Amino acid sequence: MIPVRDVIPSRRPPIVTVALILVLVLVHASGALDGPTGRAWLERAGGGESHRAVLGLFRQDGWLSLAAALVFLWVFGENVEDRLGRVRFALLFAGGGLAAAAAQAAVPVFPASGIGASGAVAGVLGAHLVLFPRSRVLLFVPLPGFVDVVEAPVVHLMMVWLLIQLALSFGAPDRTLLVNAAGFLAGAGLVVALGGPARKSEYWTAG
Repeated sequence: MIPVRDVIPSRRPPIVTVALILVLVLVHASGALDGPTGRAWLERAGGGESHRAVLGLFRQDGWLSLAAALVFLWVFGENVEDRLGRVRFALLFAGGGLAAAAAQAAVPVFPASGIGASGAVAGVLGAHLVLFPRSRVLLFVPLPGFVDVVEAPVVHLMMVWLLIQLALSFGAPDRTLLVNAAGFLAGAGLVVALGGPARKSEYWTAG
């Protein structure tokens, strides 16, 4: 099953969401923050831990983890951006990632190179669950002899994300569920602090 989008319409194009997807793909494809060279460059970056944490928002360890992050960012980022507005959404994305990085730094056994985009995307998921807990998601199901698009509750897709994080955590201590949970909880709290639940209109009656 491949998530396609949720069923709630948006009033404006998700410019920040699309821009983040493009930046994440370009940074990973270039290898600027990945591999031994990229990790060493992050360690040498000026500005202290906060600077490295910001740069680490755009780092992924492999194409599989990047693909998972991009799919969930696309599905859930559109409506969160539409509800919050572009500036608030960008702040929420950064806040979720920095919270995950702070949780990572609190555990000494974790590498210092940054949790990457998964913590920031986890923040977007947390925000979406707060704003649209009863939403549904369209899933593309390509099976032998059966190709269809079905709807599923958003909570079910969150569980899929949880399983993916558990799978990615094996053998990769900087991708543990604990760290991504920090990003998720930060996003859930930040969307309330940024006034997301109060910014309703007739477009979001499904949420």
